[in-house]
Amino acid sequence: TVEGCDAVVDQLLRIRLWQHNLLIYEDIYMFDKVYSKYCKYQLNTSNHVVLLLIFNEDEETVLQNLSDEGVDVEKRRSDGSLLIEDSVLEFFGSGTDMLEYLSILQQYAIDIGKEGLTVILDIAGLYLLGSEDDLLRFESSIGPSSHKYLANASLLCCYHIALSGKISKESRDRIMAQHQKMFYILDK
Repeated sequence: TVEGCDAVVDQLLRIRLWQHNLLIYEDIYMFDKVYSKYCKYQLNTSNHVVLLLIFNEDEETVLQNLSDEGVDVEKRRSDGSLLIEDSVLEFFGSGTDMLEYLSILQQYAIDIGKEGLTVILDIAGLYLLGSEDDLLRFESSIGPSSHKYLANASLLCCYHIALSGKISKESRDRIMAQHQKMFYILDK
């Protein structure tokens, strides 16, 4: 329900800079509503640069979802505060160091007068291209002890419930331990 989306967004708005959090969703429509509302707040109220690392949806769909929520996507893209990239093409399997990229983007956010960086990452691309071990390695690289990579940023790793069901219980437990908070969008 939309009310359920609003409740999750209210929880997401409590995320602080430096936090690495986890969101598990069941329904892509509900996920669209949540990330759109969250992005709108981060862009307009928190004055953040927002980086959406997408996989399950194309850029056009994401832009339409944000526009439907009232985000002026043209303005935000032209002022540099809205960045949308394909997680597979840009990072997973590309050799690009995501942690170094986060450090660069945090400085970029400061340079253009923003208060921080919000990163929303669809994790499915990493799992699809790699293995459970690759996923664990990535999540562990941004564990609770690695605040330097998120000093002026927050990272929300998003998992579809079907993907989390493919990962062994031991790996799921280890992944969850790497995050400060966990959020759920379940279709009820």
